[in-house]
Amino acid sequence: MTHELKNREIFKVGVWNDMEFSEADLDDIVANFDKLKDAHRVPLKFGHNEDQEITDGQPAIGWVSRIFKQGEKLFADFSDMPRTVFEAIKNKLYRTVSIELLFNVDNDGTKFNHVLDAVALLGADKPAVSSLADLDALLATRTRFTGGHRVMFRTIAGTTKIDKENDLDKKEIQDFVNAALEPLKETNAQLTKDLAKANEQVIQFTSDKADADKKAKEQKVKLARKAVTEVLDAAVTSKSLTPANRENYEKQIGIDDDERVVKIDLDAVKVMFQLPKDLKPTGLHLKPEDIDVSDPTDKLMKLTRKNMADTGGTDFHKSFMAVAQANPELHVAYLNANGEVGH
Repeated sequence: MTHELKNREIFKVGVWNDMEFSEADLDDIVANFDKLKDAHRVPLKFGHNEDQEITDGQPAIGWVSRIFKQGEKLFADFSDMPRTVFEAIKNKLYRTVSIELLFNVDNDGTKFNHVLDAVALLGADKPAVSSLADLDALLATRTRFTGGHRVMFRTIAGTTKIDKENDLDKKEIQDFVNAALEPLKETNAQLTKDLAKANEQVIQFTSDKADADKKAKEQKVKLARKAVTEVLDAAVTSKSLTPANRENYEKQIGIDDDERVVKIDLDAVKVMFQLPKDLKPTGLHLKPEDIDVSDPTDKLMKLTRKNMADTGGTDFHKSFMAVAQANPELHVAYLNANGEVGH
C-alpha cells in the first residue's frame, strides 16, 4: 500500500547558490511542470546527510504529482510513497528537502528555462534502498533534455526556522525505530516457532512412515511364508513331497529368507508337486510358537471348522484328521487330554 503527502514546501523566493529567484521564476517552474508532467515524471528520492553531495540515478521513493505556488513559496504533492518513507517524513526524520532544477534545456525544439527534475529528502542518514523496478520506471519516464545545466538547491521543508521543541533527538529517533521494529521481532519469533514445529512434524511423519513401511513389509513376508508353507503342506498330504525332501526344498527356495520368500512363484510350486492351481489356503499349518496345548480340544475344533469353511468341505472327520496330521504336536496333546496315548 502506498501513501500521499500534500502541500509540502519545497522552494521559495530568495537567493540560493548565489542565484536570485523571483515569484515569476516560481510561476515558470510550475508552468513547465504542467506542460511536461505527462512525459517527464519528477521523482522523490533520498539525498545524503549534510556531509555528502546528492547523487543522480537513485531509485524513486515516490513521485511529484503536483506543484503550485502560494505567495513566495513553492509547494508539492507526493504520491506512491512506501509506508516507511511516509512515516519517516511524518515523524520529522526528514525535515529538509533539496530540489534539482534544469536551466535552459531543449525538448523537441522547445526551450524551457526552469524545469523541476527531482526532489530529494535530506536529514537522517540514507536508509538502505534498492528498488530496481523503481529505477527502471524512473529511467523509462524521464524526458531526455539537451543543452542547459542542472543546479541543486537545499531549503528547510515547511519553515525557515526549526522549532526546537518539536525537533527529535537521537533517543526519540531510536525509540521510533524500535517501535517500528517491535512488530517485526514478534512476527519473526512466531515464524521461528512455526518453522520449528513444522520441522518436528516432518520428522514425526518420516518416522511414522518408516514404521508403517516396516510393518507392511513384515506383514507381506509373513503372508508369503504362510502361503508357501500351506502349499508345501498340501504337497506332503498328497504325498508328492516327502517330509525328508521338504526341508531341502525349503532351503532351496529360501523360505526362511525374507527377501526371497516374497518372490516365490506359488503357481510354479503347485505345478512341480502336481497340485491344482486353484488350491485354496488350508489354514492347517501352525508354527510351533502358535500352538496352544492348554486346551488342545478347543484348538483342534476351531481349526477343523476353519478348514471346512476355507475349503468348502462337508466331512468333519476328514477335515479333523487333515488338521491333526498337519499339527502332530497339537494332535498328541489332544490325545493325551482325552485319555488316549499320543505318539
